Amino acid sequence: MDLLLLSWVCVCGSVLTVVDIREHRLPNRWVAALGIGSCVIVAIDQVTASSLGLNLAAFTTAALVAASAMTVALLMPRYLGMGDAKLLLALIPLMSSTSPSGVLAGLWLTSVGAVVVLVLRRALIGVPVTRALAFGPFLLGSAVLAVALTG
Repeated sequence: MDLLLLSWVCVCGSVLTVVDIREHRLPNRWVAALGIGSCVIVAIDQVTASSLGLNLAAFTTAALVAASAMTVALLMPRYLGMGDAKLLLALIPLMSSTSPSGVLAGLWLTSVGAVVVLVLRRALIGVPVTRALAFGPFLLGSAVLAVALTG
């Protein structure tokens, strides 16, 4: 079931990544498909008691992170888009299959990855740091990496 969940996130995440890089938006239909599909996979796993196992502490940590992101997106949309906040909500089922430290590792990977790309864009091609950066790919990639490395 772990592989099925990761595969689902990678399929939806690939589409979301391409759209976010090209258009700086995350389509609601794909974010919803990611979230609903992940919830269904986790629910089936919980009912059949297979290998995934919902970690309540990780779920709570991921939910708090997503709620914080929603708050930032509502109060300071210049710093975080609503699409990224909704994406974090859709990633809660995936992050619930890891540990609280896995959720925090995912946040750390997201931040470090974004900073590295911003610095490289500035140094290599002269793109101003103030120019918008597609943040969705970092959220998706770091969530998958965190689960793969800690799960």
